[in-house]
Formats: sequence, C-alpha cells, structure tokens
Amino acid sequence: MKIPSSAAVAVCILVLALAVPAMAPAQDARKRPEKGRDHDARVREHVEDLMQRLARDKDPEVRASAATSLGKMKAAGAIPVLTGALADAAPAVRAAAAVALWRLAPDSRGSVPALEKALGDATPLVRLNAAGALNALDAGTPSKMAAVLGPLLSDADLAKSAAEVLVSTDLENADVRRYVLEGLTRGEGDVRKAIVLGMADARLSSEAALPYVPRLAEAIRADKAVEVRVGAVRVAQEIRPLPKELAAALDAALKDESTQVREAATQALSLANGDAQQRALEEALRKRH
Repeated sequence: MKIPSSAAVAVCILVLALAVPAMAPAQDARKRPEKGRDHDARVREHVEDLMQRLARDKDPEVRASAATSLGKMKAAGAIPVLTGALADAAPAVRAAAAVALWRLAPDSRGSVPALEKALGDATPLVRLNAAGALNALDAGTPSKMAAVLGPLLSDADLAKSAAEVLVSTDLENADVRRYVLEGLTRGEGDVRKAIVLGMADARLSSEAALPYVPRLAEAIRADKAVEVRVGAVRVAQEIRPLPKELAAALDAALKDESTQVREAATQALSLANGDAQQRALEEALRKRH
C-alpha cells in the first residue's frame, strides 16, 4: 500500500527532528578543533608581539613587562630574545629576562653562558635571578652560587629570596654552609625561616647535618621566632639517626611556650624513638641469626 502524502510529510519531519540532535554534536566537534587552532594562533601572535616589544621598544618598562609576560607564558620560542635581553641597557629588563629564563628551565639550558655572565652584573637583582636560573638548570657550581647569593643575605630587599635559592643548592658544600650558618645566626626572621624550611626539604643525613647541629639546637631552644623554632624542629625530625645534641634540644622544646613548637617536638621525638626501636630490633635479630 502506498503511504499517503500527508504521512510521508510527517515521517520526513520526524526523521529530520531525530536527525538534528545527532548532527549538532558533530558540528560542535568540528568547531572545537577550529576554536583550538584559533586560540593557538592568537597565542602565537601575542608571543610574537611580546618578542617584538622586548627586542625593539624604546621604553624599558615595556621591554621589562614583555619579558615578564613571556616567562609567565612559558614561551620557549622566546628564549633567544630573552637571552639577548640579559645584555639590555636597563637593569629592570635584565632582571625580568633572567626571571623568565628561570621560569623556562629546563628549556632555557642554551642560555647558560649568558646567565653565567649575568652573575657578575652590577645590579644585585639581576645576579640573584641569574643564580636562580642557573640553579634551576643544575648549571651553577655550589661555590659560585654561594659567592653570588651569600652577600645578598644582608640585602634587606633580596635576603629572603637569596636564602631560598642558596639553601636549595648543596648544603654539604663548605662555601654554602658558611653562608647558611651566617644566615641562621645573623639573618632576619624571614631569612632564618627560609633557611630552616629549605633544610627540612633537603632531608640531610646525620653526617651531612653534623656541622649544622649546634646552630639548629640553638634555634630550637632560643630563636625568637616561633616559625623558626618549628622549622628547626622539622629539620631535626628529618635527620637519621638523630644526634644527641638535637635530641636534647627537642626534649627541651617539649616545654616551649608555643603549642606549635611543643607539638612539632613531640612528633619529632616520637619518630626518632620509633626509629631507635626499629634499629634495636633489627640488631637483635641480626645477632640471633
């Protein structure tokens, strides 16, 4: 039987109605890659514009801003221009370029020679940022880093950042150790805090920590800043086995006026006692066999 024309029209309408939802996602799927390509193209154009500003704009503030933006965008294609900017006449531009190359590590490895030259820059901030970049690239020797960063521990504006970079280099190096101990002894509170937090992250062995033990014990007992005392306790907590001098300082910290210090010391001693018991058990088992 032949389908009436009215029914045929209805069927056609129904088919189209059912087909539309199926077609829409397909159209969206085609649009998504196009939007992605458009976005990528806009990013490339923006990066190119920033590179042009950094290389050619006469205003140093514009050049410094461009360098900062390129670093934040992780624009690896801008590394050659940023490397060239380390020789810019304006200190702010050189400092911004060094920070950008720091952010771009490890892709910025090709900038190492220029960054090493920047360690001798007349502007302290440029030296600090160049040292940070080299440290991130594992390209600066600890002694060279110490020679640049150590003197900056007395710079009120840069001391905290210098301490953070210095303590992340090599705490077993004699030159680094000298400045770290100096910072723990004479540095401002934010410097001392940066040092103990960095040392805690380093997880020093008992042997490597030995030269720091007297100063850490003193910090646990008597540093004026609660955050420093807590940080020093956390450094001690990571040292295995725990030196007796630090154990005594932790015992004293159980009576500290700060709840934070007392709690940190309790945890550190609990972990140390657990380790001691484990070692004793292992030794007993070894002798039995």
